[in-house]
Amino acid sequence: MFMKQDWGISHSAHIYEPFGYSIFQAVDWGKIPIIAHDWLPKYDYPFRASTPEEFKQQYNNICELSLQERRDILFPLREHLKQWDNKEQWRDKLLEIYNE
Repeated sequence: MFMKQDWGISHSAHIYEPFGYSIFQAVDWGKIPIIAHDWLPKYDYPFRASTPEEFKQQYNNICELSLQERRDILFPLREHLKQWDNKEQWRDKLLEIYNE
């Protein structure tokens, strides 16, 4: 399992933090996130919402999934997000910005 617990709540790339933890943390912990339509737009992801009504519908859709269907959604998403999990690379990029 991915479980990068040493990242804390800053391991994220989102506009609105859902329920006190980030999308990355949700995936790390095996949860299927419901994300905004404009977050990671080039990734084909079925559970997106922009309104409370859409969120409720997506939540209900996730509740109906079998364990295998959940895995088929979560595991590819987890692999896709790994392109942003290199702490040293992000540290170096931030240092470039702050040291200019």
